Amino acid sequence: MRKAIKFRFIYLFCAVVIYSLGFKILPAQLDLTSSRLPLYLFSALYFAFLPMLYWYCVITVGKQKAWKIIIAFSLSSLMARYSFPQEFEHYFEFIAWLRYPLIAILLVAEVYIMYSVIKGLWSARKASGDPRITAFNLNKSSELSQTELDAHDKNLKGKLTESFKENRQDSKLRIGVTLATEPASWYYAIPYFSRKHPKSITQVKSAMAKNWNVFLMLTGSVLASTLSYYFLYEFSLILAYFVSGFIAYGIVFAIANYRTAKHYSVYLKGEQLIINHGLWSFFCVDLNNISDVTIGQAITDTEEKVMGNKSSEPIKISFKESQVYFGSFSVVQDKFDCVHLHVDDPKTLLDTLSKHLKPHSQDDKSFNV
Repeated sequence: MRKAIKFRFIYLFCAVVIYSLGFKILPAQLDLTSSRLPLYLFSALYFAFLPMLYWYCVITVGKQKAWKIIIAFSLSSLMARYSFPQEFEHYFEFIAWLRYPLIAILLVAEVYIMYSVIKGLWSARKASGDPRITAFNLNKSSELSQTELDAHDKNLKGKLTESFKENRQDSKLRIGVTLATEPASWYYAIPYFSRKHPKSITQVKSAMAKNWNVFLMLTGSVLASTLSYYFLYEFSLILAYFVSGFIAYGIVFAIANYRTAKHYSVYLKGEQLIINHGLWSFFCVDLNNISDVTIGQAITDTEEKVMGNKSSEPIKISFKESQVYFGSFSVVQDKFDCVHLHVDDPKTLLDTLSKHLKPHSQDDKSFNV
């Protein structure tokens, strides 16, 4: 498990424990005989310890934006509203009213971003290939030009403007690729749609490409869909249809995930290298951003990304700049400086990359194969 994910779980665990104890230990109201020590203690835990823990575990280790510390304070305020004694809970009433304008602002921003993304996807509906790659190329973030922000502008306004632009680009990229995952599932699930797909160089070693894995996933989807309908139809027929149908729809994802892992895990398209770990996750890397390709190098840093079952010598692909990795059906977005691939034929992949990368790196002394 990567360090950033591990520390997020640490914060989440501590928050759940502290909030649970707060609801259990704090009295409903204070009287002359009750001690205020628990109130002081949990006030410090809610509004000092947990925000500091969030700052370190999520913002510092996870390299998140500093403004997200608001999440920790807002969550503590919400918990205090319902767990503190009656004499103090009214101090946190503001959180109940504040959520409405915040939700409205977020909805407007998300609607605008989704409109931009859907408009871009519609304009690219006739594009061939994986819809996720099309969405990635349409919405990938680019560095701000000097005309957008004055080079000498170092004041707060300039920094906030730059941060807003970066957040907007990141949101468009994440939402665009996530929305494109659904059409990508049909693209890979039906062989006719992917008949013109570029040939795979080799395959990432993964259980997702095994016949027994797709059989278990299909069986589990059918069984879960049937059981959900059986247990829900007496409560609500509409709900039973909705839940069972939603679970059954996972059959498409299961087939697409299997075919992607088995037939299209590593391939070249134009000037880009695509690395698919099933439909679950992928890299899309420009060839001119690859600096180094080596085979058989041991993995010494647990923070480096590894794809494939560790049953063969890995091939390490290093990047000149950190590249975006999309995981959990493109919902999770992260960046890595390199990736270790365990593939069926590392020699073929190495030779193919050597042939395609050398023209890009004649004047780049950092490149090495």
